[in-house]
Amino acid sequence: MYLKQQISYRPNLNYQDEYISDASNVFDKDNNQPNVDDNDIIGDLIEQGEIIDGLIGKLPNDTSDAISEIIDQILDFIEEELKDKEYERIPEEWEWKYDDTVEDEDIDIEAPDKDDKFDEEDFWEDVDEFPIIKEEHTQLEIIEKEYVKNIVDLFEDYFINLHTTLSTLWTGLVLAIINKPTSEIDMVLNNILLTSSEIKNDSKHLLDSTIRTQLLKDMKFDYFKNMFNAEETITHLRQFKSMYELRKRYAVIEEVEPNNNSEQMNNNILNGLQAIYSKKYDIAYENLYRYLKSSNKVLEDTFQTWVSEIKSKQTLLERKGIK
Repeated sequence: MYLKQQISYRPNLNYQDEYISDASNVFDKDNNQPNVDDNDIIGDLIEQGEIIDGLIGKLPNDTSDAISEIIDQILDFIEEELKDKEYERIPEEWEWKYDDTVEDEDIDIEAPDKDDKFDEEDFWEDVDEFPIIKEEHTQLEIIEKEYVKNIVDLFEDYFINLHTTLSTLWTGLVLAIINKPTSEIDMVLNNILLTSSEIKNDSKHLLDSTIRTQLLKDMKFDYFKNMFNAEETITHLRQFKSMYELRKRYAVIEEVEPNNNSEQMNNNILNGLQAIYSKKYDIAYENLYRYLKSSNKVLEDTFQTWVSEIKSKQTLLERKGIK
């Protein structure tokens, strides 16, 4: 019976418009609803910074204070500069910098000839392009959008790299101190003060390795504190902010109609200053990026040495190398 039904089966050939795909989620979306993912980029950045601040605050010894000098200035800067701002795409130059269209002139438009028959094949024959509706943007708006985007992109990259560096250190610390008594935890976290006479002969190499990496770590961290601190961070942030303000200062000044040499000179000076401070803005942004990138590199190298020191101490304790 079942075989008979299969053989005699006739499919329904009537068309049913019930096709469903992932695209339906896009077209069925209410266009009046805000794009939460795009508008919450700044909120995500601030939240990421707060998480990193919490990881830094729990670091042992003076490590927390040294790194907090940098991160505190950055979080304050982000909070101040991105307050009530939105992360938006920067319009391309062709979208806003174009010649004004003539509106007041009378333009004669000839009526097209009427054809007796409509030819569908010739309908698109003479159409070279579709009209593009351009959205007007001022130079000031472009500068403001670029500033917000630069801040978000820069510190998002910085936070990602810093979080990775901190996670590496915390992994080494947790594995070394888990299930350890307080006396051994203090030895792992602080500089070791034991002498060679207090160590068993078969573990003296572990003490030598610990002291060597300990000295190297301290040297690298001293370098970090000298090169990357609150003062240096504030200097780079202020330089970047001041170049942005100067770009805005000259962006709101409009050129005049060059009817004489004086007015032409006025425009030349204005264009020159706009170009100069646009370049200085790029340089300040690059300097800030290099400063933050370098601080992460030095800190990462310092933490790698610290993890090596921790592992040597951990091995020394687990092998019961102390007399």
